[in-house]
Amino acid sequence: MRKTFSIFLIVVFALLVFSFVYGAPKDNCPACPSPGGIVPCGRSCDDSTTARNECKPCELCDVFVMVNVYITGFLKLVVPSLATIMIAIGGMMLIFGTGKPETVSQAKSLLKAVIIGLIIIYGAWLIVDVLLSAFSVNKSFLQSWNTICQ
Repeated sequence: MRKTFSIFLIVVFALLVFSFVYGAPKDNCPACPSPGGIVPCGRSCDDSTTARNECKPCELCDVFVMVNVYITGFLKLVVPSLATIMIAIGGMMLIFGTGKPETVSQAKSLLKAVIIGLIIIYGAWLIVDVLLSAFSVNKSFLQSWNTICQ
């Protein structure tokens, strides 16, 4: 477990370091034919679908924007996909394990764990979002706290 966590940290660090290697910004900033990637800076062209100028050099603020993109992608893509797969597995176990009480109990505990996990993940995000919006130092309460570095 410890080795896996160390490898995970090394991979995340490597992604953060190598994500900033996009080349020097250009003086003229043409529009990109395709949307930008995860790194919001240091590109040779500007993504017109975002409010940011991706041609500017990378700063510390851009790390937070990139982390926000990772977290948003995780909450919108990975969590629902895994939850759907686990619910399908639990449902199959429940349907096909009707004669075996231990399989039915495993299926019920799996479905219960998935639902509790979803409540914890999205509940934690909601609590942090509400608290940071309430205690925000932004110009207005209606401006979201997670609009980073605009």
